[in-house]
Amino acid sequence: MARFPTASPAGSGLTLVVLTVIIMAAGAGATELTSLPKFSLSPGERTTPSKTSTTSAPAPAFSSPADSDSAFASLPTYVLPPVRKTASRLRWTPVQPGARTVLDRAWLARIDPADLGRALQYVAGTRVLTQGDGIGESVSLRGLGADRTAVLVDGRPVNTAQGGGVDLEPLELEGLDRVEVVRGAMGALYGPDALGGAVNLVRRTDRGDGGSVRVLAGSDDRALVRAAGGVSGGRFSAGGSFRLETASPRLGAADGHAEGGGAAARAAWHPAWAAALEASAERRTDRRDVPGSLAFPTPGAGRIDTYTGLSLGARGVETPALPGNFDLDLSGFGFDRRFTDPRNAFGPVNDRHRNRRLRAAATWRGAIGRGTVIARTEAVRDRLVSTTDGRVARDRAAGALYAEEHRGGWGGSVAVRLDALERFAPHVSGRVSVTRELAGDTDGTTRVSLRAGLGNGFRPPSFDDLFWPARASAAGNPDLRPERARDLDLGLDTRLAALRLSLSAFDSRVTDLIQWTPGADGVWRPHNVGAARLRGLEGDGSVDLAAVRLPLRLDVAFTLLDAADAGRDPVTGGRRLVGRAGRTAFADLSWTRGRWTVASGVRAVSRVPLTAANTKWAGGYALIHAGLRYRATGDLKLTADGRNLFDTRYEDIRGYAVPGREVLVGLRFTPGDGGP
Repeated sequence: MARFPTASPAGSGLTLVVLTVIIMAAGAGATELTSLPKFSLSPGERTTPSKTSTTSAPAPAFSSPADSDSAFASLPTYVLPPVRKTASRLRWTPVQPGARTVLDRAWLARIDPADLGRALQYVAGTRVLTQGDGIGESVSLRGLGADRTAVLVDGRPVNTAQGGGVDLEPLELEGLDRVEVVRGAMGALYGPDALGGAVNLVRRTDRGDGGSVRVLAGSDDRALVRAAGGVSGGRFSAGGSFRLETASPRLGAADGHAEGGGAAARAAWHPAWAAALEASAERRTDRRDVPGSLAFPTPGAGRIDTYTGLSLGARGVETPALPGNFDLDLSGFGFDRRFTDPRNAFGPVNDRHRNRRLRAAATWRGAIGRGTVIARTEAVRDRLVSTTDGRVARDRAAGALYAEEHRGGWGGSVAVRLDALERFAPHVSGRVSVTRELAGDTDGTTRVSLRAGLGNGFRPPSFDDLFWPARASAAGNPDLRPERARDLDLGLDTRLAALRLSLSAFDSRVTDLIQWTPGADGVWRPHNVGAARLRGLEGDGSVDLAAVRLPLRLDVAFTLLDAADAGRDPVTGGRRLVGRAGRTAFADLSWTRGRWTVASGVRAVSRVPLTAANTKWAGGYALIHAGLRYRATGDLKLTADGRNLFDTRYEDIRGYAVPGREVLVGLRFTPGDGGP
């Protein structure tokens, strides 16, 4: 196998492990630690062709860190796993690494989104993009693209080194405990994929019996069945999920077809000396037509994506040798894609890509007074065998340290991470955060706090960026440099009875941003933009008027983004970055009376530049949606939804049509409260 021409970082990885052990030993010897209880641009943005309360109180439109013992408690196990306290709740000042929105189980139950893309529209700083097949969706945070958004399931990243972002459509919502969205340069917490932030899907781990089943059917021959459930007994618990769907979206002059399904299973043993010893497996396959762009249709083209994931882990392990507790995790996945285009004008295409990842990680955590110390080390190997990119591999080793402290109304945290990658120089990512509570009560219903965060991160070029072969429409660039970013984030989080609001102002500077643009010959190529500046204001929140006996609730989210080329090129310098919308907004107004809930709202996106010189633009659009919910019994809910009710024609990706009006009817059955 052809490898990067530099030495493997195995020595660097061993050094990081040794350093982490030294840090652990030094912390244990210097301070008495309290033992803890158990417990790409995406294809859309580079425009290439090809919230956990279950009480009866009103569910928040988003959960702030005030809703948990520590803001860090909900960060993923990927870098810095949570400290779970089973003693009385401590109302200290939470620390946020940056702008953070949590869609918890109560929120998911109230909104009842049919898919992850729909849920993320309620979050500030996000833009959900429909892919060219009319079914798949990807998410961009603060205009940095899907390739720079880390997507994790239970803290394990699912982005591939080949690039292209993560398709949200196959990811399960049934059986989730919460969805966490963190915006900003989060390399110190989530690794190199999180240049713009991270989305973490956290599945339920409570040891109860129950399940959920969702059935949908509607226009465009859409049919969907999703199910999830779990059982427990004694020290054992097990669960699983299932998905089956099909659709035939109408994409302008072309029609497409998609079908897919998958299943996942997990089992755990809960011994006295650990929170859980776990094993999980997942398999899914999705087949989709790829009708191509309006200008260059590809009738007969299609792709098949197959994902297989396995993991073994131990959580909350306690030993007499070390204070605190630790986690061990060994996981891996394979992602295969086959693309065929038998009628291609330049000859039949039959491309195959086999992505493989193996990852091992160890984490230790301890408490100092009202603070937390966490150390982590991990090693990752990515391998790709591709008919386009060839046979390539990349090894990465990382070590991270996190500390959080609370005093009075102040809270602060520091995170630092060292990544060593083949071919590229080692990189240190950091994040410093401070939170000041201005007002609050003991039960958390009222809270006003300010926060500030400063961080940096980096992202190496993807395999596609580097090695995509020169063809008629696209070509890679082996001379690309890693992208580097730093950002400043200032925010206000408010929770006052019926009002919940989070506002953030941010300023991000990215050097060597990788951007795909077409050349004079019409061939799309990636290149490093000397510097880019992305700054703006974002907010999300809700107003619930149930307290004043009005059965209305308003959920809103907005982003004002100024994304510009900060280079000195006379043609592109100071111009808006390609594919970034300057303004996005989402609003949803719902009315509840007895068993009925009626909701309607709008999603609006401003115009988007299509060329680096801003000579061409795609028009903005506003899409109207509406929904109806009827709770027939405590466990059974009937639903009806209409999307893009006025059949507005628009594009998320230049030249690619998206489905028009959609109508879906269905039911959701949650025996034993197995659903979110």
